[in-house]
Amino acid sequence: MTPNTSALQHDPEWLELIELLRERKPLLVEDFKARFDGNVIYSGKVPRDELDALVASTMEMYLILLSGQPLDPELQQLPAELGRRRARQGVPAEQLLEGVRTNSRVIWNALRQIASSEAAACLVRNTDAVLSLVEWHVREVQRSYLREQEALQRSSERRRQRAIARIFDSQRPDRDELVTLSSELGIPREGLFDVVVQLGPHDAHCTLCGRFGRGVYVHEMPGGTCHFRVAGDDDLLAELKGVRAAVLRQIRGTSRIQDANQAGLSIVRTRTGLAPEPVTIGDGWPAVAWKALSDALPADLLPVDLAALRAIHAETRNRLVETVTTYLATGSIKETADLLFCHRNTIVKRLAAFEDLVGIDLSIPRQAALAVLALAAPLSE
Repeated sequence: MTPNTSALQHDPEWLELIELLRERKPLLVEDFKARFDGNVIYSGKVPRDELDALVASTMEMYLILLSGQPLDPELQQLPAELGRRRARQGVPAEQLLEGVRTNSRVIWNALRQIASSEAAACLVRNTDAVLSLVEWHVREVQRSYLREQEALQRSSERRRQRAIARIFDSQRPDRDELVTLSSELGIPREGLFDVVVQLGPHDAHCTLCGRFGRGVYVHEMPGGTCHFRVAGDDDLLAELKGVRAAVLRQIRGTSRIQDANQAGLSIVRTRTGLAPEPVTIGDGWPAVAWKALSDALPADLLPVDLAALRAIHAETRNRLVETVTTYLATGSIKETADLLFCHRNTIVKRLAAFEDLVGIDLSIPRQAALAVLALAAPLSE
């Protein structure tokens, strides 16, 4: 709301000062430009002719209000329009407000110069009116700027979410559309990406978003949440320690993010019941393969029967599984013994016990491969 300065009309001495100030209006404009070079400060974001026109209009607005007169509709909207326009032009708020405050410095400095010693009392008694006018100007510009900035952010976020959702659409975007979507998101269409997939809906206070770093894009879908970013060179597995998630790194191109997400979902779904840790596709594929095999075949026709292993005491079972998985990962009895701090003979006995229970020979690659798959899934009691 425009401040009511009509009381100033009843101060003849003040009106004389303002009339002298109006005669100096071209000098006021030049003084402002000398103090605040908008073309430099705004880094070329605002055209020079727009800056010149604004300074002249702003000085006119102040002169009218300081003389106690009402503003015409166009000048009434000047502060709000300034805030909106600078927000759309991407001018930082502190730079904008510095420009607004410079108006008051120019005007006050000019008033002091033209006021005689006898008019000093006139300046003093109208100081509050000038300060109130300056505060109104700053407040209106700032309020309009923040409202427009929030609206732009909401609009930008909506465009961002639509672009992300389109990347994951079942009717896949073609190459030309991917160029547009990538541009909207500010990512390279043929760049490399890190993809992290979790089960469940996206949490408003997502821990993974904080650990994943800046520039993360999130897509929530039925049953899970996909996070992706332009690939980094950090130790992502270490960053995500304690988080149950599938991690796929160095995915080439936005067109492959959806495929990586599907692979990640397949992997992370096999991690239920296991310790919450991140897993790569290199470590997660055996469990996915075993699940596919289990879904395709009746339990009694699976090539590996783990019933006898499940039936033994949990502590014994866990020790055998730890030994076998370590051996399958290293291929060396000696290295397995070193890693588990056991004697070589202890490892040999545990492998033999496992082979007797499960009915496979770990020295035969084909049968060892079945053990890799079967032991990748959680073993229930």
